[in-house]
Amino acid sequence: MSGVELVIFDMAGTTVRDDGQVPEAFTAALAEYGVAVGPEAIRALIETSRDAGLMVTFEQTGTARMVSPEIETVLYRATQESLTNIRKHAHASAANVRLAYEADAVSLRVRDNGRGRKGGEDNVGLSALRERATALNGMVLAENHLEGGFVLEVTLPLEHAV
Repeated sequence: MSGVELVIFDMAGTTVRDDGQVPEAFTAALAEYGVAVGPEAIRALIETSRDAGLMVTFEQTGTARMVSPEIETVLYRATQESLTNIRKHAHASAANVRLAYEADAVSLRVRDNGRGRKGGEDNVGLSALRERATALNGMVLAENHLEGGFVLEVTLPLEHAV
């Protein structure tokens, strides 16, 4: 097992306390091995895109809080898929990622200044994202933006929050 696998295995029984919170020791142990969680994982994806030459801005609104691994996975994969598609297909020079924590939901919005999507059908990645979000009672909006480019917005209720 790798170090990260050992940490997760060793702490598996203590990842969620009785009050529903994830112990700081767990996230700290993951961070020690360079594994980002929450907004930090999204920031790491943004840095990768910046390193590849895409100008990406990031904004976070509301107070970040722990959410379920399922919600975290959807937010991470939506960011990853969006930024990858922007770099490969959008012919965009810039993108904006906004992560918003609200009272009863968390939303992710990724917008680029590229050429927009041709055709109206979802690709495999977008279809999978819709399935993941729907399983969590969330919703996905994916469309060409009126001012140009493409926008993806994922909204997930926090009923699955940790």
